[in-house]
Amino acid sequence: MSKRSIDEVNELNKTVQSLAAVEDEANQLPNKRVKKRYEFAMTQYESAAQDSVNDPKTFTPPGYIKKVILKNFMCHENFELEFGPRLNFIIGNNGSGKSAILTAITVCLGAKATTTNRGTSLKDLIKADCNTCKIIIVLSNEGLGGFRQDIYGNSIIIERTFKRDSSSNQYKLKTENGREVSSKKRELDEIVDYFSIPIMNPMCFLSQDAARSFLTASTPRDKYSHFMRGTLLEETANNLRTTISTIKSVEATIHLHNQNVKELYKEYKEAQALLSTINSSATLNERKRILQGKIYWLNVVENEKHLNELQSLSSKCNEKIMSMEQKENNLTYNMTRLKVDLEDLSKQLQPHYDVMASRQEIFTETKLKLSEALSEIESKNREKIETTKTITSHKNLASTLKSTIKSLEEQLQKNTDEKQQTVHNELEKIRNTQRGIDELMNKYSVEIGEFNDNKIQLQENKQREKETLLQSINENQRQLKKIASGNNNLISAFDNNMHRVLADIEKLNQQGKFKQKPIGPLGLHVTIKESFQRDWARPIQKLLDSTLKSFVVSNQDDRRLLNDISRRNKVNIGIITRKMDIFDYSDGKAVSEYPTIADALSFSEKSIECTFVDMNKIETVVLISDRNKAKSFLEDHPSNVRQVLSIRDHKSGLVSSINVYNAFKIDTIYYSQRPLAMRTSTTNGEASYFRELIEEDKKRLGDLANKFDVKIENCAQKIREHKREMKKLNDEATALKNKATALEVDLERVVDTNELERSKADLETQERSIAVAEQAVTYLDTEILKLTEANEPLKRDYVEAKEALTTAQEEYNTIRQEINDKQGYVDTIIDKISRYKEKRAVYCQKKGELLNDTKKAESYITQTATAAAEYCTRDQAFADDVPNTNTDVEFELSRIDKQIRDAEKSIGMSQEEVLQFYDEAKSMFQEASNKIKDIRNAIDLLSKSVARRTDALEYAKKDTCLAADTDFKASLRFRNFTGGLVFDFSTETLNMMVKTPNDESARNVDSLSGGEKSFSQISLLLATWKPMRSRIIALDEFDVFMDQVNRTIGTKLIMEKLSSDNRTQTIIITPQDIGKIANLNGNSDDIRIHKMPDPQRHNNSTFYDKN
Repeated sequence: MSKRSIDEVNELNKTVQSLAAVEDEANQLPNKRVKKRYEFAMTQYESAAQDSVNDPKTFTPPGYIKKVILKNFMCHENFELEFGPRLNFIIGNNGSGKSAILTAITVCLGAKATTTNRGTSLKDLIKADCNTCKIIIVLSNEGLGGFRQDIYGNSIIIERTFKRDSSSNQYKLKTENGREVSSKKRELDEIVDYFSIPIMNPMCFLSQDAARSFLTASTPRDKYSHFMRGTLLEETANNLRTTISTIKSVEATIHLHNQNVKELYKEYKEAQALLSTINSSATLNERKRILQGKIYWLNVVENEKHLNELQSLSSKCNEKIMSMEQKENNLTYNMTRLKVDLEDLSKQLQPHYDVMASRQEIFTETKLKLSEALSEIESKNREKIETTKTITSHKNLASTLKSTIKSLEEQLQKNTDEKQQTVHNELEKIRNTQRGIDELMNKYSVEIGEFNDNKIQLQENKQREKETLLQSINENQRQLKKIASGNNNLISAFDNNMHRVLADIEKLNQQGKFKQKPIGPLGLHVTIKESFQRDWARPIQKLLDSTLKSFVVSNQDDRRLLNDISRRNKVNIGIITRKMDIFDYSDGKAVSEYPTIADALSFSEKSIECTFVDMNKIETVVLISDRNKAKSFLEDHPSNVRQVLSIRDHKSGLVSSINVYNAFKIDTIYYSQRPLAMRTSTTNGEASYFRELIEEDKKRLGDLANKFDVKIENCAQKIREHKREMKKLNDEATALKNKATALEVDLERVVDTNELERSKADLETQERSIAVAEQAVTYLDTEILKLTEANEPLKRDYVEAKEALTTAQEEYNTIRQEINDKQGYVDTIIDKISRYKEKRAVYCQKKGELLNDTKKAESYITQTATAAAEYCTRDQAFADDVPNTNTDVEFELSRIDKQIRDAEKSIGMSQEEVLQFYDEAKSMFQEASNKIKDIRNAIDLLSKSVARRTDALEYAKKDTCLAADTDFKASLRFRNFTGGLVFDFSTETLNMMVKTPNDESARNVDSLSGGEKSFSQISLLLATWKPMRSRIIALDEFDVFMDQVNRTIGTKLIMEKLSSDNRTQTIIITPQDIGKIANLNGNSDDIRIHKMPDPQRHNNSTFYDKN
């Protein structure tokens, strides 16, 4: 390393001392600003605070914008607007150029185009078809605290011009009379800083994007970041960190200069040694012995330091081990208590489950009985209605018969001739024969129609079954090809649009919309084991179908979000709301030599398995392929068996069960022929299943002709036979008809006594039928009344059974939920204990290693100290004149050896030269040492100042946050809300806690309604502005996300908080009519409303309307 000259050391010293001097001067600034903030909040120089103000409430400090003039700026050709000193609203329709005014203010006061989000260059802000743009702002400089009033007067005119064909832009600072004072931006920055207008602070001039970002800040970290950046606490902290980094850099540089001082020290010692050599060489050997001992003693010191470090580390390990043991004991005690509670709850659970199952069976049986009874009453009512219709029909027929009998009796008295009686008898015989033929004809005709219908139905059934079989064969072949080609997408087995649902879930989860990502479809997480796949895949899928297609969410918010996704993609999915807890269900598993559904499946996670246990009781459903064995198995009443699943054929299965009354029940289930909605160990079983279905359908297609053609031919044969018989009967009927016609001609009007007798007999028959039917109606009324009365107990039993079942289910679910919660706590504790044991084991191992190292170090120190004592004592070795590093000692030893060897030789210079060399070396060493000492003192001074400023920053943080919290609470009281701001400096988060009149306690603002949340965000913005103390603040469209009610509340809050603030000029841009919202009639001293004309690109200074 090269040596640094004294000049370099001097230059470094000057730099650090200048830095310390600036820091000392800055230390006085907070005291000045405290006084300034109370009297002249917008002034940053002490000279402005020498006088007092008579009435601070009415006094308006200088520094606010009086007027803005825009020429060819954005949409404005020639625009002029005057502002009030306090609260200003700029209102107007979209496109009228409101936001352009705020952009012009920021640009004119020194902002770059990129910070406005309106363009990448100032040229982008020039009005279309124009080459030059000019912005003029008139600042108030009147009254106490003005800026260089002797030069500028009562107003400061700031003018900024930029051109499209030039990259330069020009500033002009003018007096109230228009005289140019300066064209330097530095002068503008001084004015802006003097009046405390932080133009680059995004929280002071909130554009639409900045306002939207702040008002919709979604996370506590975002809110904290906006608040710290706006109040300049973040900038202050960054400056302090930069200063600390500079100090470290200077300290590193000083380290380099220390090496130079050491080199000067060596030169000084060399000169001193030469001088000593000239005077005497007697002490050289004694010096050499001490230096040799010093090497040993330096080694002893280094090892003693190492020993102290080892002992300190060992002590810390002991503390950590004791701490881990204490935490383990506490957790073990808590876990023991939880396990005792779990045992008690588990004992309670099975009786509740038994009660619930028993009540379920009672409810089902009661419901069935009630349904059967109601069905019987309905049947009786229908029978009564039919009987009543029959009575009416019989009565009408009886009335007709009575009229006929009366007419026949009158004619019979006139015709009693024996011949007529004979003819009558012959006609009667013919008619009886004709009636027999008609009945046979009707019978044959009806049967022919039935045979025709059967034939047509058989043909339709044949065609329909053929089409069904062909469609099934084609579909199964298509599925088989997909399996063979490897394109059998499991997701499409749930629904063709299921991939869209999963994509939407993933997208919203990445956006943080879900509190916990939904799991599903659950079939994606289930695999049927290979040994069960061929026979049991379809039956199990049918039984678990709804659950396999379902998703699991942990809360109602995620459920609503998933419902929206389902409706949007037109996919019908089941949603299970459940915490993904795990539990041991082995005690509730079926006791059987046969496997259960739980044995046939494997799951990606234990929590998924527990979900199926909860939803489908898969541990209680036994798999027995033979239905007879299943029945025998159930008759033995095995423990924990709810159902038995059996195989019927390739397309259907059986579900068997026995209720508490020992009634055997069996239901048929039909498999779905769509692909499996769960994973398989191999595709061979699935392919084999579809091949068997295809072969079976082909066989049935071949048997279709034999099955239907014989029946169709039988129907056709019957039709032909009946038609032949009908032809014979028709010929016979024609002959009888001709004979009867001849007899009737002879008889003429002779009355047929047989007809009279038949009519009387028919009348008696009708009357008997009426009597029987009326008795039947009476009987049915009695039966219906009895059944209705008998049903009342059934109805009561049904209601009681339903209520009992509901109560039992609630009690069971309560205990089950409590078990799940406590089991979760136990699992968490077990994980913590395991981690603490691992940490303790690591610390114990480290402690053992430290003890071994300590013993070795003590032994080595003893040996080395013994060797060192042979040369010199420890005090001699560490005398002030002995070097303190091995390098220096070895250097001096080498030098002494050389001196001893050359002592008698000429030293190569005269006595005067040696003295001169000694004086120069001593002077340079002392001067360099003093300079380094001065530099160190300057660094210490600066470090202490930084420490004080760091403490002051922490106090300022608390004070600023307290002021913001107080203002936030005051704003909440505007709507009778309470709450506050919760700052966490360690996690850098800001939470807004609000309690509405309807709340029992304060809650996070994210859980409030939209209007309440918007009001809270406006309150936070006002609370952020409160400690900022900016002379001018602006906000663009704060109410864009509010409805009319909350817009009115927010506007009135802003008016109440800001209209009376004479220390800050506020400019708020909104498209709403503030006058109507806040019921204001015109402008006032505190509030100005500036209405922009509708979007028309003409000289709007002519049309400007002061409302």
